[in-house]
Amino acid sequence: MLRIFNRPSLLLCKNASRSIYKNTQFQQRSGVATFNKSTNYHERYFKSLPFISLALAGALYCSTSINNEQQFPKPIRPSNTAEKKVLDMPKGTDLVSRSLTDHPDAETFEIGLFLTSQEEYRRELAQDRAQELSRCPKIFKWVIRLKFFVSDYVMEPILTGVRFIELSMIFLPVIIGYPIISILGPKVKNKGDRWGKLVWNKFFKYCLELAGPCFIKMGQWAASRTDIFSKNFCHELESLHSNSKPHSFPQTKKIIADSFGAELESVFEEFVEKPIGVGSIAQVHVGKLSEAYLRRVEGEVGEIERERSKTMLDESYSAKLLDELKERFSLYKYHRPKSHQWVAVKVMHPGVEEKIDRDLKIMSFFANIINLVPTMEWLSFPEEVQQFAMFMKLQLDLRIEGVNLNKFAKNFEHKEIREKYNLINKVKLQIKFPKPYLKCSNRHVLVEEYMHAVPIATILELTDMVKERLAENNGKDKTQEKNFMKLNKILSNEILDSFLQMLILDNFIHSDLHPGNICVRFFKIDKNDQELFGSPEDSREVTLDMQTVTTELLKLDRADSSYEDLLNSFNKLFEEGYRPEVCYLDAGLVTELNNHDRVNFLELFKALSMFDGYRAGELMVERSRNPEGAKDPEIFALKVQRLVDTVKDRAFTLGNISIGDLLDKMLGMVRYHHVKMEPDFVNVVVAILLLEGIGRQLDPELDLFASAIPILRRVNVKDAKLLAGSSTTADILRFALIWAALETRQLIHATIQDIYYLVCTDGLAPNH
Repeated sequence: MLRIFNRPSLLLCKNASRSIYKNTQFQQRSGVATFNKSTNYHERYFKSLPFISLALAGALYCSTSINNEQQFPKPIRPSNTAEKKVLDMPKGTDLVSRSLTDHPDAETFEIGLFLTSQEEYRRELAQDRAQELSRCPKIFKWVIRLKFFVSDYVMEPILTGVRFIELSMIFLPVIIGYPIISILGPKVKNKGDRWGKLVWNKFFKYCLELAGPCFIKMGQWAASRTDIFSKNFCHELESLHSNSKPHSFPQTKKIIADSFGAELESVFEEFVEKPIGVGSIAQVHVGKLSEAYLRRVEGEVGEIERERSKTMLDESYSAKLLDELKERFSLYKYHRPKSHQWVAVKVMHPGVEEKIDRDLKIMSFFANIINLVPTMEWLSFPEEVQQFAMFMKLQLDLRIEGVNLNKFAKNFEHKEIREKYNLINKVKLQIKFPKPYLKCSNRHVLVEEYMHAVPIATILELTDMVKERLAENNGKDKTQEKNFMKLNKILSNEILDSFLQMLILDNFIHSDLHPGNICVRFFKIDKNDQELFGSPEDSREVTLDMQTVTTELLKLDRADSSYEDLLNSFNKLFEEGYRPEVCYLDAGLVTELNNHDRVNFLELFKALSMFDGYRAGELMVERSRNPEGAKDPEIFALKVQRLVDTVKDRAFTLGNISIGDLLDKMLGMVRYHHVKMEPDFVNVVVAILLLEGIGRQLDPELDLFASAIPILRRVNVKDAKLLAGSSTTADILRFALIWAALETRQLIHATIQDIYYLVCTDGLAPNH
């Protein structure tokens, strides 16, 4: 504790607290004491000098902990001179700095974007201060330096301390009440927890909503960590929503003016003042970019492309490096919005960066305190806060989301993927991500294609009603309901196929695939031209028809139309040959497994493919973050063996295997035995749980193993070596074993028509 609270810090905090008390009225006017404007309220709390001193001491410690650059990996400088030459090119006039590229030596693409974004932020802050000093007369420069010092080392700790007090007032009752409330009442049936514990979970969720954006995001993140927290606790936090109020339109205008270097009226031809969505970090408007502004952007893009062309002709670059640069440049491809096209404009809330930064400091402080408790070390809260801090900071640069959208679109545009046929549906995979307009975006504003589509939540609600009608045995014809379920089968397989491609082929996984970020459009195809058909956007007529159909469906949904009206509309679409296109939104967070985690994942995959559950359990303990902290590792391995034996017994039966149920049981065992998994690995598991949940709601007969087969068929020998992590024959044979086992199981289930189709299309060839 001496490291956290030393005498100079306490003396400084005591003096600072007295200063706060004397200047209460000034703070109310300046907005420092934001938690209440009542003078009596301030007097009641600021007179508690010991509590204030404790809070500010914690704030001083916090401000020197998480802001320390050692808390995050430093940007890795490229060793190759040619690569450094490209990364250090001048910015030019484009609004998206060319420094926002992934570091070639970073562990993953996303980490590379994070590192360059943080480096750029520090560089811009230093440049802004240097410019302010250069504009000031020499005689007053000491005043500016003093202002910087006071801002960094006086005001920031004070503001952090005030925030500390505010959060203490919010969370202290729920923390103190936990030992008492959690033991009240009998155990609730089908829940496994006492009534008091469930009430406490709801109370805690309410406190998170009250605490603001950082804690809302923390709750959403904690909801995915079923390897740490109980199932009921995570389930309660799944419904956590942002109660953020939209910031005012004048603030939006100011942010856009600062970002674009021009007034909103000059940038946008039309702009809807009321946001269509408000999150904890940003809010979304819709508008139309003006032609004059787009022409200006095109001129800037022309200069950039000419510089890049010169770069690609540089003789000092090797062929391999040129290929890498070409791949990286393709992620920043300029998409020009069509004339009078509506675009979505995501605008970050003013001051949200400072608020989140202070909250992260406080979280880091408490994480270090909790880590001192002997029974809590296995949770490694300091490391989890570091991970969460990066998770938050990734969302504070909206350009990262734009680059992610481009990468997703590039991953799904390949011909061999777009022409993939699904065994059941015989239609092509249609996946859509919004086009980001990167040259019209920056750190605080992201402009992207507006997706006019039907939320999948609407389809899920209708699906539940259809299932109830089908369950009623009243003798009536249920053709419409059956057609709707056939449409759902197509939709569920597209969602699962796209996710498996992200996981198996791309190692670039959307980390926020809840129903709010998935929507659907419907387009009509000519059954005679399916094999020649590319994207729905290849035809202007198809696009207009798709927008018309979507508008009609949304009108019915907003008007709270009857069950029959909605069902008739979807039935008509199915009978007329319309097919769904899945649209994914909000790609600010992605999961990538680095080489170390990838090897661990594949080793576990090999053990499971051989139904060696005991070895799989041993690997999970050995490759965990803290193998020594695992409780009863041998019993854990035996439990995994029992679970894998259950899968083995059902693997070649006619029953579908619920991967979600198996993974859910696995995470329960991980939590009980204190096996600390890597966060990215857990993110993959949680994504599978979410996607299979959505897929099974659309199609109760969904089989994730069967959905994986078309993707595994696409993996040729070269890809198998990459996935296996080595070029040994044994590794390739193990991978082939997985594919062969799943193919055999699928053939047992397949009909004669399905087998005939596979033979005719050469679908059983791994290199097809």
